[in-house]
Amino acid sequence: MTSRSAIIVVSSLVVIAGTAEAWSQHGSATRLDTRFPVFRTGVLAPLLEHVVYREDVVADVDGATTPSGDRTTRANDLYQQGLRQQKAGDLDGARASLAAALRDAPDSTVIRASLGYVLSEAGDLKGAREVFEETVRRDPSAVMLYDELGYLNLRLGDEAQADSWFHKAIDAHRQETLTDPEEMAARDQRVYRLRSEVAQIENDVDGTLYSVFRRGSGNGAPNPIGRSLTQSQGGAEAAYRLPIPGLGHGRMVEAFGRVLWGYKPDSLRIRSNSYQGGVGLRAKPFARQNLVLSFERLVSLGNAARDDWLARVGYSWSLGTGFDPFRTSWPYLTIYGDAALAFPTGPDLFLTGEIRAGGSWRIGDRFSVTPHLVIVGSRQEDGPVTTRLIEAGPGIALKYYFDDSTYRAFGANAEVLLQYRAKLAGNSTGTSGAAATFVVSF
Repeated sequence: MTSRSAIIVVSSLVVIAGTAEAWSQHGSATRLDTRFPVFRTGVLAPLLEHVVYREDVVADVDGATTPSGDRTTRANDLYQQGLRQQKAGDLDGARASLAAALRDAPDSTVIRASLGYVLSEAGDLKGAREVFEETVRRDPSAVMLYDELGYLNLRLGDEAQADSWFHKAIDAHRQETLTDPEEMAARDQRVYRLRSEVAQIENDVDGTLYSVFRRGSGNGAPNPIGRSLTQSQGGAEAAYRLPIPGLGHGRMVEAFGRVLWGYKPDSLRIRSNSYQGGVGLRAKPFARQNLVLSFERLVSLGNAARDDWLARVGYSWSLGTGFDPFRTSWPYLTIYGDAALAFPTGPDLFLTGEIRAGGSWRIGDRFSVTPHLVIVGSRQEDGPVTTRLIEAGPGIALKYYFDDSTYRAFGANAEVLLQYRAKLAGNSTGTSGAAATFVVSF
């Protein structure tokens, strides 16, 4: 799935965890669990923006020199003219100039690559792909174009070709002979970013297992949206990304199934009559926005559970919620909102909003620790009864990342989250107290 580096979103009791995502460059990605999920939307700007001409990329193309000499003077002049036209926004003129230059100098990697960037910037992604493919066929040392071909294929909805080009790019970058420390560091970051892309593309199945304990919690059935104002509970979920042609990268539809359960008061002993099942579909219709829609059939597996339909809409935004192996620390922020309606019984309305802010510190190559502050507001309308709760307090999360390989970045993680929630307002029977959450996402 992809997807997909990680956003953490937390209700009053439950946290979602995800795969690696560096805060300064990367987009959102996450695992899914009994909370309303958020989806991976990509790792680097080329997933969502047109790939445009960049002088640094063209300059990196080994062995690519602009033509010179009497026979190629015109090609050189046309090439420079094309670059000026592109920078001035005249993409049609730039395309014509660079195409004319290429006819005079067909072996110039720089001119051919520049034409591909202009085509991409103009929105002709298929044309850009053809030009880049011809460029690397003629000049296999044009390693940076392997990256671009991966991203272009993602934008065109061809994940199989994107995956193939990302594999080639990883191999090619690792074979580069570099001595400058800054260049080596940039290469390592590029390879990690590509491995993150591969992990997202190749992952069609997600799984999550969580358990939450809160002292003084109630003795009711598990909340059907995976959180409760006052209650400890656990859950497990599996989701499969449906292979629907034409959705494009960043948009997706998933089929999922889950089981929830409640615990007895002040313990982790499962109440045998509390098991709640659910099966449904969820969709992320927009590539750039983490808006998720879900429709689910709730199935009673115990006599304290319910048989109903559940419709949900959720939105999240995050910064620095994943793992960055190239920084020692980074800012951390998540904003999350969720609305759910369970019907026809009731019907019951569930509303939740949350903000978490803090900082993350990397510990070694696989751990991060994230102290933070959290504020959560919840509202539940159960027939004639309306329950409200606003809580805030400090927390700390320790996360371990695993399931990586030569071509894939971290595909799984385990997290321990400790928070103290002080009740600020509301008529919920819950009181201030500590909550502990354990989550495994893969």
